[in-house]
Amino acid sequence: MSGKLIIRDMEEKDREQVLALEDLFYHSDAVCHPVDPSVWGRCFDAAIEGTSTLRGLILEEEAEIAGYAYITTFFATEVGGLCQMIEQICVKDGYRGKGYGSRLMQWLEQEYPQVRRMRLEVTEENPDAIRLYKKMGYEFLGYLQMVKERN
Repeated sequence: MSGKLIIRDMEEKDREQVLALEDLFYHSDAVCHPVDPSVWGRCFDAAIEGTSTLRGLILEEEAEIAGYAYITTFFATEVGGLCQMIEQICVKDGYRGKGYGSRLMQWLEQEYPQVRRMRLEVTEENPDAIRLYKKMGYEFLGYLQMVKERN
């Protein structure tokens, strides 16, 4: 079934592997539009500096990086409390199918019991992720997302 999974905070030593995984993530069915690669390093820096709201997590099996995740927590008026946005979950080929995505999501619920809503984005082109999230109790919220990019 699944191996021994360790979930830990990202560290500087993880930079090269995480950025390589971000490249895979941003060229997968998990993303519906191109993202400038310069963003990846900024995200990593924000996650490890400890002063932003972004937390970077490493999924590790036997001292090897199996994947990573980025999360951020904010107050959501719709639930009158904290909302956690799961920004990215990326599990390497070879580690998929071991239940690591489910275990990460369960870990987040235990690590953040004060969070009232867990939220994430998923593309229609990623049916495996949709199945996982539905199995974990997630439902579609139905809002359309609008953005305005600023440099």
